Amino acid sequence: MTEEIPTDLQVLGEIAIGLAGFMGIVSALRSRREGGLSDRERFHMVTLLLSTVFILFMSFVPSVLSLLPGSENQVWAWSIRVLFGSHLLAWAFSIPLHKRGRLVLRELPVVERNLGLLFAVLGAMAMPVELALVLGYFEGLIPFTYVIVVVLFLSFGIYNFFSLLLGPRD
Repeated sequence: MTEEIPTDLQVLGEIAIGLAGFMGIVSALRSRREGGLSDRERFHMVTLLLSTVFILFMSFVPSVLSLLPGSENQVWAWSIRVLFGSHLLAWAFSIPLHKRGRLVLRELPVVERNLGLLFAVLGAMAMPVELALVLGYFEGLIPFTYVIVVVLFLSFGIYNFFSLLLGPRD
């Protein structure tokens, strides 16, 4: 018996598309001013773009895998593997970005910096859980964990969007 793919995942993908679209509008309006985009704005735009691409990709993985012949009972097992690998890649992309943006991070307002740190800690805490699921432990929690991690990335994207939109203009 196959397990249902939650439609919530597609809704999350649609929200990610909306965030990316609004980011384009905000960046176009901000880049028209004399100095262009500040380092802080560029930092939030890149992290927002990475998180929306991740959400969009991950929102379709279970549905695409369910279309493969013979995958009825393995959709979530493979989905969590793809999620874990993608999460590792997201960290691999974000570490150099944050090394270059260290000065930007120091200049962020305290609340903004601490919220970003909270998302980094939550993301790091999710990875051992994902690894346990990849290794076959707690198989019943795979769909729940999958959706929670995608929601975590969506929350991170929303944080970056509002930091970009409402943050100080440099």
